[in-house]
Amino acid sequence: MKKEIIFPIVFGLFTAFFASYTSPFNIIEIGKATDLVIQNLIFPIIILSGILAFFVYKFYSKVVKQEREKPKKFDRVFAPLVYSILIFFSLFFFTRFSIIVSNALIINEQIIVSGNVTDVYHHTGKGGNYYDIEISDKNLNRKIKLRTEKYDGQEFVNYTLKIGFWGIIYGD
Repeated sequence: MKKEIIFPIVFGLFTAFFASYTSPFNIIEIGKATDLVIQNLIFPIIILSGILAFFVYKFYSKVVKQEREKPKKFDRVFAPLVYSILIFFSLFFFTRFSIIVSNALIINEQIIVSGNVTDVYHHTGKGGNYYDIEISDKNLNRKIKLRTEKYDGQEFVNYTLKIGFWGIIYGD
């Protein structure tokens, strides 16, 4: 059991970490991408992760595993469960990353964001330093939550950003 679970754990954690902390843009409305995945794609991701976990478990039990002993009942339940959880998070974050990238590649138009900054939260950690900024926008008449790596404490006045195919606001 221990030998057959090491590779999927390392692969799943690496994929989830990479896809959750990388963004090709300096300013991005990351919460809307997460909402799109949760509202529209969560059930296909769950089903696909279950199917992939079954095949990964079968592959490791027959090909990689050198021992010919029968797995215990706990191993037959625990290993596919761990595989499905890791594959689920990998697929979730990879899908979110794909939505962010396709948002900019398919269709985009420039908009002007102008409003008061209502909330700023500074994150530091393994993913790097970034700011979550909430803006009460006057032009779009809604609150926008942006994630940026650089923020100097200024208000967003006539700041030119782009809105993409999925309605996610981003900028360089």
